[in-house]
Amino acid sequence: MKSLHRISAFQLAMITVAYVASIRVLPTLAEYGASCLFYYILGALMFLVPSALISAELATAWPGRGGVYVWVREALGGRWGFLAIWLQFLSCIVSLPVFLSFAAATFAYIFMPQLANNPYFLIGFILVVFWAATFVSFLGMRTAGWINTFAAFAAVFIPVVLILVLGASWLIMGEPSQVSLTAKSFIPDFSHSSMNHLAFLAGLLFSFTGMESSGPHALDLENTQRDYPKAIFLAAILVGFVGFGALSIAIVVPQQQLSLVAGVMQAFTVFFTKFHMAWAVPAIAFLVSIGGVAAVNSSIIGPSKGLFGSASEGEIPPILTKLNKHGMPVNMFIFQGILVSIISLLFLYSPTVSSSYWLI
Repeated sequence: MKSLHRISAFQLAMITVAYVASIRVLPTLAEYGASCLFYYILGALMFLVPSALISAELATAWPGRGGVYVWVREALGGRWGFLAIWLQFLSCIVSLPVFLSFAAATFAYIFMPQLANNPYFLIGFILVVFWAATFVSFLGMRTAGWINTFAAFAAVFIPVVLILVLGASWLIMGEPSQVSLTAKSFIPDFSHSSMNHLAFLAGLLFSFTGMESSGPHALDLENTQRDYPKAIFLAAILVGFVGFGALSIAIVVPQQQLSLVAGVMQAFTVFFTKFHMAWAVPAIAFLVSIGGVAAVNSSIIGPSKGLFGSASEGEIPPILTKLNKHGMPVNMFIFQGILVSIISLLFLYSPTVSSSYWLI
């Protein structure tokens, strides 16, 4: 049965971008200097592009409500389908506190940057924003489409384009770079610390996960076979564009001073101070944080709707299968919120905010 709450291919692409793409990965990339682009392009070719092609093929062939659950069930049976969607659901649960901690650190730059390293501020921000986004998710897919379109532009495209322009201007003006920008520096040195490189590549590949998260929304499109491939390919192109902003961060922020949580705002602070635009730091922080908060909506809806798709096979408790008038699984969202709230408390039990961020 088709959903009465339609979304366009462009809106689905923005939902996918809001879920997959985030400038929070840029500081992690920037730690590797110019060679970060080598890894980013390699990861895109190894994982991002294939996952987009596979998601488009499976969603058009089996456009069921459960996304990954339906695809795996068709091949291996219901129990394996449930395992697949449960693992996707758990990966979302773990990543949400990380995503929100980045939004919190960015928000702190509006009025008090030192709060970016305060675990109590981060936890308070995470809990308030997440539960607010959870209740907004009750309003249905059409509302989610507009929210995530705004999120993709505010938290991804505008900051990335701006930081690329600022980085290019920095170099054109002849300002010093914190990293070497020779042709040789773009190729990583694999002669030592090879395990560190492999760990970094694994983390980068993880940042590309989620292209399949839009699978549960396939039936919300007007024409799944026509619109879903368009949406997923547009999303893949836009996600691939984001990583190039890491080089601008590496150029101006010394590696030993780079914060995994607040690295983007560190770079904007250096750029805007140099160009006598310090007033713009709170403005861009507000834009990125508001966009990041809005993007949480896609992370809440996608995996939960996928897990709900297994309800028809009796794989989840009946109490989690309640739908509201907008067709949204409200009890599933609440269950997800409880798990995220518990994981967020890890920020209180690590020596630094960055260590909590990396551990989660």
